[in-house]
Amino acid sequence: MNKLPPILFLVIVIIFGQTNNVQLTILREEQQNNQTELLAQSPILATEKDRIEQKLSVIQVEVEEVKLAIRDIWGKKAEQAIKLSYCESRHDLSAVNYDDALITGMPSWGLFQINAKKFDGWDNAWYNTKIAKEMYDKRGFTPWKNCGEKLGLL
Repeated sequence: MNKLPPILFLVIVIIFGQTNNVQLTILREEQQNNQTELLAQSPILATEKDRIEQKLSVIQVEVEEVKLAIRDIWGKKAEQAIKLSYCESRHDLSAVNYDDALITGMPSWGLFQINAKKFDGWDNAWYNTKIAKEMYDKRGFTPWKNCGEKLGLL
């Protein structure tokens, strides 16, 4: 008896809604086996998978460093600042918004998207967070109008 390709089986399940946990488990196992076989047959894919997993690991470490810096510097407002930095840059230390230069004459830099001339340390989690906290201490969340409104901080 010929087996249905997993994708076709899934389409039938979606259309007719007829399945049970055993069928879904079998489908998941077949899909995992297919992926394993594909990786075994292609050293390029396996190498790419390893590269992506390594990059994800580095990103996770960077995000933890970002959160640590924010918690250390922002204190009681840390959770709001973590949400703000995610909204502004997705916690990307190297984020640069050149479109802001069309409005203000300068791009916005780093974690908190500091709108200024390029400065040393803009891509450092601790320094960018320190500058952002100083801005917050003077003006609250107003320097981050769009994300501030989106997050209900203004």
